[in-house]
Amino acid sequence: MTTDGLWVSALLRDWRLAKIEDMYTVPDEDFGGYFWRDQTSGDVYLEAGKTEYRLYRVKGLETIQRSEGSFKFDQAGANTTSLPVQKFFGSNTPEVTIPNLSAPMKITGELGDAPRSMRFTEVAADASTKFRFAFAHDQQNLYLVYDVTDETPFRNNGQDIRQMFATGDCADLMLATDPKADSRWKEGAAGDIRLIFTVRDGKPVAVLYKQKDSANRPPVALMSPSRAVYFASVAELSSAQIAVSRSNTGYVLTASVPLANLGIKPPLASTLSGDVGVIFGSQSGNGARLRLYWSNKSTAITSDIPSEAALEPEHWGHFQFE
Repeated sequence: MTTDGLWVSALLRDWRLAKIEDMYTVPDEDFGGYFWRDQTSGDVYLEAGKTEYRLYRVKGLETIQRSEGSFKFDQAGANTTSLPVQKFFGSNTPEVTIPNLSAPMKITGELGDAPRSMRFTEVAADASTKFRFAFAHDQQNLYLVYDVTDETPFRNNGQDIRQMFATGDCADLMLATDPKADSRWKEGAAGDIRLIFTVRDGKPVAVLYKQKDSANRPPVALMSPSRAVYFASVAELSSAQIAVSRSNTGYVLTASVPLANLGIKPPLASTLSGDVGVIFGSQSGNGARLRLYWSNKSTAITSDIPSEAALEPEHWGHFQFE
């Protein structure tokens, strides 16, 4: 950036969208750094790093040239450019429809076995980092399909079942099973759950987080040096049926989860609040590099366990059950 605020270029790759982990990729929480010109040689240097010290010599700055021009910006242009701004910052809550199936869905990990009545919604960070999702239900189960575009598909080397969201790839569902719950709370209430699908020791698993329940037991604390988020329980959900198929460009995950295990009792409420996301893991499968969600767009943090664990229902959308 120039001294008068004109953008020039990024010097290194952004960790969240980088497909390569090397010395030219900026890690998360790279708080330090110094950019200067050596008075003796005239060379320009960048000092950076997270747990290691990095020193870069920056070349080519002398080739930058300022160009000048003009453009006309009138009321007609203002009206045109305001449309996407209004769409992005508008108060409308996103909604998806969850159809009622007349027959159980086959859990195969194949898109072709998803019923045609399931309607897909796409969420994208870029062309090679995106996902589509579609859900359905009957009187016994919730059916989920995630179609994820990812060059390092479905890797997670984590072992702590409570924190798998911080160590690699996950498909995520957050849901307020109590339609009367106050969605304005910044953290979850009774009936609010989180269901993560990931891989552990080479096998797909589902992990269910309950914000609160009636059991009298010590809460599960997910902490960092600055704060903690508490759940009533965090446990593997063995009743979930999961199938995953991988390719060179991504993976498809299909799952069936008993409604009773989610705390949902038929007849289903017509509308429940929730969110859907995918956590994109690092190339090595030892960390999370990007949290991408359908409704909540305040998900940039990937290096703070409480921030990654928190439900944040105030940012959720609506699921319309048919």
